[in-house]
Amino acid sequence: MEKFESLNFNRFNDFVVFLDVDGTIVAHGQENYTQKVNEKIKSLKKNNRVYICSNNRNIDRNQKLSEKLDLPIINKQYKKPDKKILAFLNNSEKKKSRLVIGDKLYPDKLFARKIQADFIQVERILSGRENWLIRCSYWLDKMVKFFFE
Repeated sequence: MEKFESLNFNRFNDFVVFLDVDGTIVAHGQENYTQKVNEKIKSLKKNNRVYICSNNRNIDRNQKLSEKLDLPIINKQYKKPDKKILAFLNNSEKKKSRLVIGDKLYPDKLFARKIQADFIQVERILSGRENWLIRCSYWLDKMVKFFFE
């Protein structure tokens, strides 16, 4: 498993990409990302339609990230892994191949399966300041991966 900033996106062209936020491009709840992450997002945007998706309820933080990255965010009434998120795509985007990039099996990989998308799981970005609930969800995700993959 690689870090997001190390991925090679050359094989993805004309995809609709759903990019997870927490744990994938920033540590959970954070809004600062590295220059390498920013460069990777720019390269991904060159040939694909990229949306950021966050189940984080901090709407202000999500909106700031959306503006800083110059990417639309899908965080309205539906959250991953709900496939109703596809309702936010225009008709031409609904016909394109899809890619989900995230750090967790649930909800990211499950979302990818539900929308018939390719999935890339990346190494999780941690700050060390995650609360106990987030740590537990990360631990559970590791156990699911251990037993079922």
